[in-house]
Amino acid sequence: VLPDAMLQYFHEVFEKDIQSCIKDCRKLFGNFDILADEVQQILSNMMFNIGIVRFSQFTRFRKAIEQNNFKIAAKEMIDSSWYKQVGNRAKRLVARMNKSADSVLGLTWRQKLLKKFWK
Repeated sequence: VLPDAMLQYFHEVFEKDIQSCIKDCRKLFGNFDILADEVQQILSNMMFNIGIVRFSQFTRFRKAIEQNNFKIAAKEMIDSSWYKQVGNRAKRLVARMNKSADSVLGLTWRQKLLKKFWK
């Protein structure tokens, strides 16, 4: 069992890593803040896994995300060396992206869009 101070330290480091991932996602995806929560989580997961330099090379994927075309984004995920290297994690993220494509116009996404423009 780890001491409380060590657990707190690990938590703080992890939180900084997560905030860094979100910041990097905002750099790569101009529409990041108005995407559905599920898509934001998928992008953050990928960013955490591969980093901004490698993620920036996913040009067709990024274009699909910017166009809110999540079916194409899922296909681009599959058509990458990342997909082959990551295994089950990649398969789960692709499934989540495909599911998001079917529900992206749901209430959460619309609410975020309206909040962004009606502040």
